Amino acid sequence: MKAIGYVRMSTDEQASDGVSLEAQRKRIEGYCVAKDWTLVDVKQDPGCSAKNMKRLGLQEILSQLRDVDAVIVYKLDRLTRSVSDLNIMLERFKKCHVSLVSLSESLDATTATGELMLNLLISVSHGSARL
Repeated sequence: MKAIGYVRMSTDEQASDGVSLEAQRKRIEGYCVAKDWTLVDVKQDPGCSAKNMKRLGLQEILSQLRDVDAVIVYKLDRLTRSVSDLNIMLERFKKCHVSLVSLSESLDATTATGELMLNLLISVSHGSARL
């Protein structure tokens, strides 16, 4: 299984108790070691908000979906804070047969249970504009 990681932290989060980019990276690397997956890269967007998808690291991931089996994030809100953006990304992932893994939520859509949990999460969050 080939995976690509994504880490993000906004400037506001850097000033508070957020998890650093390096800590997010290490957790993603550790997960790949534990699962015996190949981590091909970790893209990052330091100092970027997740209010939209206009982030260099995220766009690089979206352009490499055909080369990986999974996208791994430390926490779902590192990827996006928008339910509509999440749906757009998940549709692109699905077309490329790529699964989403979010470590903090124990969400691993490479498994049937993880895929079910992701679908439930999306269904519940449709009433909210933010994750």
